[in-house]
Parts: sequence; C-alpha cells; structure tokens
Amino acid sequence: MSLPVEYESAEILARRPLGLIMRLTLPDADLPVIARAFMPPATLPEEFTSAMIDTMEKEASILQLMEERAVVSPTDIIRLPDALLIHFPYADLPSLSQFIRSRAPLTPRTSLNILKQISDISELLLEKDIHRFQLEPDFIFILEDESRVFYIDAALVNLAKFPEIISFGYLDGCPQLLPPELLCGHELVSASYVYPLGILTYYLLTGSLPLAGQPLIATAVRSLSEKLPPLKRFQPQAAARLDTLLGCATDKNPARRISSLKEFMDELNAALSDANSE
Repeated sequence: MSLPVEYESAEILARRPLGLIMRLTLPDADLPVIARAFMPPATLPEEFTSAMIDTMEKEASILQLMEERAVVSPTDIIRLPDALLIHFPYADLPSLSQFIRSRAPLTPRTSLNILKQISDISELLLEKDIHRFQLEPDFIFILEDESRVFYIDAALVNLAKFPEIISFGYLDGCPQLLPPELLCGHELVSASYVYPLGILTYYLLTGSLPLAGQPLIATAVRSLSEKLPPLKRFQPQAAARLDTLLGCATDKNPARRISSLKEFMDELNAALSDANSE
C-alpha cells in the first residue's frame, strides 16, 4: 500500500517486514514525530490482519492515557483501510544502542539503573495486558544527565495474543529478545518475560547484542539453541556469578528459567553489587 503524500519525504529509521519506522515533520507542525506505519502484507489472512490492527489501535489508545513518563504516549493514532499509523513525539535523545556504543562497557551501577527502569516498563505494560518482548535498544531512549529511560512502542505487535505472525514468517526488530517458547508457539509463562531482560543485561554489560548482524530468521533459529558467551570483563568470581545468573535468566527451557522479573532483578542487584565492589 502507499502512505499519504505527507510521508513521502520522511526519513526512514527502520524497514520492517510489517511496515516502516520514520521520522518526519508533519504539515503545520513545528516539531518532528516518530511515525510507526504498520502495513501488513496482503498474504496474511484478512480476518487475522484486521484483528491484529484492532488490538494495536486499542493498545495505542491505552498508552495515550498512561501518565507514566517512561512510556512515551502516542500523539496520533490513524486508522487507514489496510494499515495503522501511530505518531510519537520525537526528542533529540540518544537511543540505548547509541548510548552503549559511546560508553561501552557500561559500569555495573549504570547498567543496573537502566535495567531496573526497563523491567519497570515491562511490568507497567503487562499490567495493561500489553505484552512486549522486543524492547529494542534503538527505541529505548536515554536522558544522559539522569540516566532516565523512555520507551517508544515501535514493536506494536502483541506477540502473546498473535503468535501466529511468527509462524507466517514475519519477524520484526530483534528476534534474539524473543523467548524460545514464543518462537516455537508454546505457552507463555511468567518466566517468558525474564528472557529478554537477560539478553539486554548481557548487551549492557558487554556492549554486544548476541547474534547481531544475522538475518532475522537465522537469528531466531540460532537463538533457540545458542547460549550466551561467557562474560570476561569482571574478576573470575563475579564473572562466574553473573554467567550463572544470565544462564538461568536465558535458559531455553522456561521451567528452568528464573520465574519472575522481580526475582531476576533482585539477584542481578546482588550480583552487580559484588562486581562493582571488585
């Protein structure tokens, strides 16, 4: 499908199998916005696509009413016949990926501060029945002076409610953040939400996202079996403790995984405090 004419000059931030993420200044506007265009391919079943867009529109409306600053509220929700456009306010802040590239490796204290906020965002969304596993570093923004975290919901697709989109072969964003049970179409449990936090923890502590640079499908397939490489930057005792913790957080079997975000963050706090003191 073609977008309205005002989007023709937009800067493309990311091309996705299910649409585009753009930055543009709309007519009669002074400030730019980030626009997420969800444009499902015609090969998807019509009823499935319609239900998915209905859910996206509902969840975006919920985000508009949220008063929590850490989750950026959409400014506009535009339903088109076969697409959905959602605008978010643009702020000239570094994304988490830019922040890490400029400062890697992050200190244990800074890493813990950021991860606590990401965990809180995940919990906040879950309270609204908005399930997000792809908390992508490119759409988490950092206020550097305070290390405050802001999340723009560029993922949109509620994979807990529409896991079939994976079986149809459409993967957006960072599939290495998806728990194996989701990729395989199995039941999700509370431990499923720990998995992406474990991967992001490794990313913050090493500056390297596992399996980065691979094609999306290849990344998803390899993430089903490949374990995280060992941490090497800390003293042996602290590194071993963190390796064990991240191994439990990203275990491919959810029954063996750390069971809740709170438990993971409590253990991470203790492990990083030890690493910080060495």
